[in-house]
Amino acid sequence: MSNKFPKVFFIIIFVSLTLLLTRDIDIENIDTNQYNSKIVKEVLLWKCKELASNSYYKEDYENAIKALKKALSVDNTDIELYYNLGNIYSKIDQPLLAIENFEKALKLNQNDYTLYLNLGNSYYEISDYKSSLKYYLKAYNLKPDDPGVINNVGVGYQLNSDFLKAIEYYNKAIEIDPKYEIAYSNLGELYYTQQNYTKSIEYYKKALEINSNAVNYTNLGYAYFLSNNLKGAEENYKKAIEVNSSYATAYSKLALVKIQQKHYESALANIKKALALDPELALTYNYLGVLYYSKREYKKAIRQFKKGISLDPRSDDTYNNLGMVYFDLRQYKNAKSYFERAIEINPNLEIAKNNLQKTLKRLKRY
Repeated sequence: MSNKFPKVFFIIIFVSLTLLLTRDIDIENIDTNQYNSKIVKEVLLWKCKELASNSYYKEDYENAIKALKKALSVDNTDIELYYNLGNIYSKIDQPLLAIENFEKALKLNQNDYTLYLNLGNSYYEISDYKSSLKYYLKAYNLKPDDPGVINNVGVGYQLNSDFLKAIEYYNKAIEIDPKYEIAYSNLGELYYTQQNYTKSIEYYKKALEINSNAVNYTNLGYAYFLSNNLKGAEENYKKAIEVNSSYATAYSKLALVKIQQKHYESALANIKKALALDPELALTYNYLGVLYYSKREYKKAIRQFKKGISLDPRSDDTYNNLGMVYFDLRQYKNAKSYFERAIEINPNLEIAKNNLQKTLKRLKRY
């Protein structure tokens, strides 16, 4: 009799494996407890991962999440599952859930620098810049020769208003890889936030030397715009469009030049081009709001700024612009809240700080 039990056992496993390998899994209703064989559970885990992967590449994130959660009910010590869940939550703009899963992965492996980078990015998304820098530095301790990691440390310091440290780390990244384009671009951005437009232009030009793409032409154009060199701005925006006629941001930025020149019809034409190319580009609605604001059409401006914020809740510039509309309407409490939100997102946004101070003075009077 004892010889029969092993045969029956292996037949059950074989049947279970066959069913798992040949049928589609109903992730929601499958009971992982019914599969108590180690081999069958491994196959089930594999099937869940396969389904998660297929769903992810189809951008079916809801089913990818369900598959990964089901896989975790089979094996809650698999770091890959938490890692992939964190990445999906990051992709669908749920940073708190991303943080939760990256931290679970971190408990299983504290030597993976990419986990610290992802945590730094996730804390950035919720404007917790101190925590963001903390995790970027932890990644740097594990990967001190990686220009990408070093660059992120620079970003962390910049967000915490330590500009000298930020410059130091951007330059470290460039020392390791003189063709590391992103570090040059970040230096360009840092210098224009400090209103050092000469330096900003210098570094954006260096980024262009490495990669003459539409993004770099547009960045250089914006540095010229901020330095009140509208001709230089327009030339570079048009070069960006020559390089990539489908790059919506360049049309939006060109519209901003036209608004400054009070060529409102041309501005609107460029905004329409941008919207036709990318109707979800928050920046375009921001600039459409600027166009209406310039024409003192405040209700239309408010509508466009709020549309832009709905598409990009982290747009410090749009919050600042919305605050300016309410300031002009003498609705100072509303103005104050929007300026404060802009500063919360970007502590280095000097224009919002100045606008907030003006607003606080007005509030004391009324």
